[in-house]
Amino acid sequence: MPLDTLAPPIDRVAARGPRPWPDPGAPETWWSEPVGKPTSEETDALTGLCNRQGLTRRLAERLEAARRNGEIGAVIFCDLQAYGVIGERFGPAAGEAALRVAGEAIAQVVRGIDAVGRIEGGCFAVLLGRVAADQALAIASRISTEVRGRRLTWNDFVLPVAVSVGITTFTGGEEAEALLARAGTAARASDAA
Repeated sequence: MPLDTLAPPIDRVAARGPRPWPDPGAPETWWSEPVGKPTSEETDALTGLCNRQGLTRRLAERLEAARRNGEIGAVIFCDLQAYGVIGERFGPAAGEAALRVAGEAIAQVVRGIDAVGRIEGGCFAVLLGRVAADQALAIASRISTEVRGRRLTWNDFVLPVAVSVGITTFTGGEEAEALLARAGTAARASDAA
């Protein structure tokens, strides 16, 4: 997927400006802390990833830290393509299997300091801490490539798995739900393009 097909809004100013992340070897702040496993009430039972509640809480914490420290981050929204069609044609269990395949692929690409969650239906979100827009684009491209490289074998059928990807960056002045909505809008726009 060419990077220019990823839908706005992308804060391209951050990519051109001074590096908002530290030089290699510089002391890390809280962003370098591994996210850790979500609590049981913050876990999506189907995928084992964060659910919307867990991801929103982590995003709110990172937004607060970004306000304090002036750091930027990004949210990548991944919408599982053909999720409804797979569920309708092959049954709900096939749709759930497609969700697990996509979730595993997304989680495999992100860094240990990032958070991945299934926020509703066939929609996932990735919370990236301390990342410039160009880095977020590269991670989104890797996510798309990794998911497209997976196949779901269901009965005698081999089904392709793919996601539409949208990105938005944050600096701390936003609300968690508004960021998720903005990234979701970007994903739908990239799917329509």
